Amino acid sequence: MQHEPDRQSCRRILEMLATGLVSSKHLQPWAVGLVEQLDTPPSWLRELATVTYLGDVKQCLRDHVLTPPLEDFDQEQLTDYHVACLLYRYDRRELSWATTLSSAGLHTDGNDASEPCEYFYDLLNELEDNENDAFVEQSQVAIVRQRFATELTLVQRDFEPLRAAFRRGIAEGLRASRTPPRSTLPNWTESDFGELGWHDCRVHGWSIAEAQHGQATLTLDLDYITQWEQPVDGRYTFHVAPATLVFFEVFGLTMTLDYEGSAGGAFAIEGIEREERVNAAGYRDYLYTIRIHDPPTGSIQFEGNRFRQVLRASPIRTTNQYLDPAVRAPLIQRATDT
Repeated sequence: MQHEPDRQSCRRILEMLATGLVSSKHLQPWAVGLVEQLDTPPSWLRELATVTYLGDVKQCLRDHVLTPPLEDFDQEQLTDYHVACLLYRYDRRELSWATTLSSAGLHTDGNDASEPCEYFYDLLNELEDNENDAFVEQSQVAIVRQRFATELTLVQRDFEPLRAAFRRGIAEGLRASRTPPRSTLPNWTESDFGELGWHDCRVHGWSIAEAQHGQATLTLDLDYITQWEQPVDGRYTFHVAPATLVFFEVFGLTMTLDYEGSAGGAFAIEGIEREERVNAAGYRDYLYTIRIHDPPTGSIQFEGNRFRQVLRASPIRTTNQYLDPAVRAPLIQRATDT
């Protein structure tokens, strides 16, 4: 059984991202794998499993790292770790030695570090004065690698599960011949709200996960209608795909569902509305209202700002506004022993 990564580990991952040693192609499949294995995956990890834009990945990790109660992070150790990430990229032939020294000097300049920026700039000057001589480079590499041996060992330990996740994600993408790679499936955010419509989209399930600062993450598992075709012989045709709609930083959630006279189950969305609000401090967010019909009546209302909707498979052309359970790509399933 995997364990939730602690905030010290996540803080080191931010350094790996800053150096370019890892990217969202490492972090998303890594998060997906953890969500599958954890009994109760935390909201930040669930969000990380849905984002692909590098800025969103970094923001998700920062939010988790800075969640109260705050932890102390040793800046000198983090700077040395950053340098070790650069060295590891050099060992992987991703950086030249001159670039490694220059980047290390730039990062240590102004940050607490066990070695000052002059340490790296002096080595760079020596390398340049010797016209990038291979013997000088090898000698410098041996000295610097020995100096940061402990940090390099830690970087390698942290990097291995991320590399394994990266390779797993690539392999699974290549095997999914009938499904486009995840990155090519449409996804939308709050900036696309005006282009989206949820009328008659069927919601099969929902969950609420506790987030930071007294907020929550609301997740809806739905069949999203991407296209309505004009009726033929009096019947519409629809393009429908399983989708995950996640609202972040949800506050003041109220939900009313009236199943009187029906057996319960999935419900359809009449529409989603939002109204911009500005509080006394000038902070802007939205009041979201999800109106529900067929078979229950009701609504879901909350304050929030960000959301992301992703398709989990390509749309299917059908005469129904919903998908047969047998063809729905499910939400992430947790691993079991059976």
